[in-house]
Amino acid sequence: MSGKGLINQISSQLNRKCAVIYCSAKKVDGQYKTVVRQREAVKACKILGVKYIYFLNNCDIKYESANNISVSSQKISTICNEIWGLLTEKNFKSPYILISYDKNGGYGHPDHKFVNLIGNKIIEKHGVNVKLVEVTINRTLINNWLKKSELRLPAKSLPQLSYWSKTFGLSENEIKYYYPLSDKQLSLKKIALKAHKTQTAEDSFPLSLSEVDFKIVFGHEYIYIPLRNIEILIYPTKETAIDQPFGLDNTKHPIRKDFYTIFDNKHSGVDFPVAVGSKVYCSYSGVVVRREFHKGMGNVIGIRNGNIVFLYAHLDKFKVKLGQIVKQGELVALSGKSGAACPTAHLHFELRDITKSTLKEMIFEPKFNQKFKNHKDTFTYTVNNTNTEKSLASLSKLYFGIEKYWSLIRNNNLSLTNYKKFQTLPNATVVIIPNFVVEK
Repeated sequence: MSGKGLINQISSQLNRKCAVIYCSAKKVDGQYKTVVRQREAVKACKILGVKYIYFLNNCDIKYESANNISVSSQKISTICNEIWGLLTEKNFKSPYILISYDKNGGYGHPDHKFVNLIGNKIIEKHGVNVKLVEVTINRTLINNWLKKSELRLPAKSLPQLSYWSKTFGLSENEIKYYYPLSDKQLSLKKIALKAHKTQTAEDSFPLSLSEVDFKIVFGHEYIYIPLRNIEILIYPTKETAIDQPFGLDNTKHPIRKDFYTIFDNKHSGVDFPVAVGSKVYCSYSGVVVRREFHKGMGNVIGIRNGNIVFLYAHLDKFKVKLGQIVKQGELVALSGKSGAACPTAHLHFELRDITKSTLKEMIFEPKFNQKFKNHKDTFTYTVNNTNTEKSLASLSKLYFGIEKYWSLIRNNNLSLTNYKKFQTLPNATVVIIPNFVVEK
């Protein structure tokens, strides 16, 4: 049900070459219904304007047997390679827009959940060549509509939530984007649903709904964009004017000159002239690795994504915790005038590439509304126990803000498989530092 309008928009309106790949709709010998469902799927796709339709060699989980494997019994990497190979073989040109299910698999079908994992694995493996869009069901809207409709509509016209998982779709708070369907697209969506005769009877949900109810429930496509897709840096405040640019000479400044000697008296970030209490937003998604008071920067937050740490300084109040994964655009703090290097209220915003050796080398100029050229999803750290002994726990605290992610670091380093949480790592050990993860 989800995504049909979006598919029509891509295939018919945006003039993009569009393919639908069914991961679990193989024809099964002796199961005529699987033959019919393939025919229905093809018909529905053509109604939506899709010319290219492919079926992988995996069956629905209900038909699984010794000779027929369901998609959720396969290795994720196997399916990813199959999809990528198919796109290459059929001459689809990158970058791709990949449309998948949300983390709950829409209404909760296990195969749909697995497809979500496949989409995220493709992003992880092929990164810049793919943009992942997850279509979802607005759980908040459905539940509110159900409360109002249970007494006025017959049971057949209501979704059978006993068949759905309790956490179907996503809540309204989790959904960041929506796409309103035109009347024509909404009509095509209904016609495409009718094509699935063996799955959607005309006298039951959703085809039995009135035009008004159908539009309430299906008039929008709800979309979740995974964190890995974010490619540009957005402004951290509603104020986009910069009054103290990157690299400004502070040699003669009565206050700043004492705090920028390590940077040759050059300004290490950019300043936004905002009043105390102004909202500060996350410019680039990541994990909170720093939340403390610093003599010069005052209250400061550091958010890491790969090898880049984004610093927000001179804050009044924190709105995030260490180890918290923050999405782009979320509130992280209120601006202030804390710290000795802050003569007047403002937000200091700074970028650091933590793969560099010195602070002076780490800093670089923020380029808003542009892609990063020096971003790395993962990087390596060479253990140095000279000042303090390093363990998986201490590295987790350094790069994830808390010790919780020590096993994630271990799992990304085969040489550390047998190391325990607080065990000292040998000097000169090269450790791969993975990026933050979105918990499912």
